[in-house]
Amino acid sequence: RAIVQNVGPMLQIMFTERPSIRDYREFCAHVDRARYQKFAWALFKYGVYMTPSAALHSVVSLAHTDEDVSFTLEAAGKALADVEQ
Repeated sequence: RAIVQNVGPMLQIMFTERPSIRDYREFCAHVDRARYQKFAWALFKYGVYMTPSAALHSVVSLAHTDEDVSFTLEAAGKALADVEQ
């Protein structure tokens, strides 16, 4: 299971069984950082760069087009399938 938490345009994907992560202590105890890293590396195969550091956030900007978002979502689906294997 993965959750996405955000503040404004900043977002973080976390592999966890918890419904939310409230602080760094919970992050350290309940987030599968190795699984996130596998996901981030799998995205590279599909043309999407996401930092492999589970502690860093991502940012969406107005520079991203609808096509960019669609491309990224498709790649994320493929990368998740890779991680599940």
